[in-house]
Amino acid sequence: MRRTSDVTFYEEIIILTNGLHNLARWINGYLMNGFRYRVKAMDDHRAKQNCGVALKADTINYTSQKDKNPRVGSVYYYVQLTDIVEIRYSNEKKHVLFKCDWIDNIHGKIQDVFNFTFGNFNHLLYQDDRITNEPFILASQAEQVWYVADSLEPNWQVVMKMSQRGLFDMNSTDPEIEPYMSQQLEEN
Repeated sequence: MRRTSDVTFYEEIIILTNGLHNLARWINGYLMNGFRYRVKAMDDHRAKQNCGVALKADTINYTSQKDKNPRVGSVYYYVQLTDIVEIRYSNEKKHVLFKCDWIDNIHGKIQDVFNFTFGNFNHLLYQDDRITNEPFILASQAEQVWYVADSLEPNWQVVMKMSQRGLFDMNSTDPEIEPYMSQQLEEN
């Protein structure tokens, strides 16, 4: 259409239609949204765990087959990062993809009475490499978690959500509070 007519396109559309560069780049670590992510193979040799990822997905839920009013709800998926791939369309346009081992939410995820979420990596969503599998997410969609082994059930791990370094949630709901309140100091 660009060659045969005077239609103007957004620059991003033109970049995407030109296609990908021939080479993708595999990397072992990536910084995104204030978190440092590493592939599981790198974490196996370190004391600190950075391969745990959570993905929050909005999905439409029906209560039954006759339900005429579907509701949108959020579902968390818990994964371990196995590969980080950077694909380029141009020098300005690139996307970073995380390839992950996904816990099956039906058989591999439970919640206990204290609302702790447990995951079992023996129950993966994609057991084999098929063309229909979709093990990738965009790096921008990732939230970092880490897993703690359950002492009673060795196959199950407790999912712990991470917060960004240097940010603290003080649970203040009062917008009137100043960040630094003045203080009277004695001369002594």
